[in-house]
Amino acid sequence: MNGALTIGTLDGANVEMMEEMGRENIFIFGMTVEEVEALEKKGYNSEEYIAKIPELRQIVEQIEQGYFTPDQPDLLKDISNMIRHHDR
Repeated sequence: MNGALTIGTLDGANVEMMEEMGRENIFIFGMTVEEVEALEKKGYNSEEYIAKIPELRQIVEQIEQGYFTPDQPDLLKDISNMIRHHDR
């Protein structure tokens, strides 16, 4: 590698890269497969997380209000819909 920071989720080629270069040389974010499975077993509801985390709620509401795309306020509506209703 060229010294650049590698970031990613723990899947696909990132797993192989981490094995080659060591966990200390890659920034992994997101949940592991085991964590996702445990959350699904417990009963995941994205609306509960949105209600519980003020920063997340603010971002989702800003997306819905067209804050990031004022010239096309509905441009990102599909993203907020996915977050609220189809996230897993």
